[in-house]
Amino acid sequence: MEDKGKKDHSKVLLFFLILVCIGGLLFFFSLRLSQKNLESDKSINLVNADNQNNNQSQAAAENSNVTTDQTVTSAGADKTSDNFFEQGLEYFNNKNYQAAIDEFTKAIEVNKNDPNIFSKKSQAEKNLGKQKEAIATLEDGLRYNPDSDLLKTRLDILQKQWLGSQQQ
Repeated sequence: MEDKGKKDHSKVLLFFLILVCIGGLLFFFSLRLSQKNLESDKSINLVNADNQNNNQSQAAAENSNVTTDQTVTSAGADKTSDNFFEQGLEYFNNKNYQAAIDEFTKAIEVNKNDPNIFSKKSQAEKNLGKQKEAIATLEDGLRYNPDSDLLKTRLDILQKQWLGSQQQ
């Protein structure tokens, strides 16, 4: 009778041990999932910040009688920072990152008050493997736009990636 009691007790302990292991695995995977969700949320927040800054820039331009966007004459044609930025976006979307950087640089020369230009230039530099230049562009953008959450967030992410790649 005692043997049967010990076997039953052993079965209960084994069952309990299996439940604890399963619970531990579920806990571990839920933590990993929540980390991935946080990383995903950061990416979504960056996209939302880009969109919000674009909307704010457009609203400010539409509601203001004074424009901060100067005009540059190039090869007989008047170009604004918006023209350079749009051309840079076209190059960027076609993965011609160096040409995009050149256009974004021209846009910045005309209008240093648009954080989106600095952000896109930095992305193009990063895509070419120019991590230092990408960080410098964001730091430069923050000198002109110290309240830009977009630039602060991107700079933080790039610096963390840079440190991570340096440690490997």
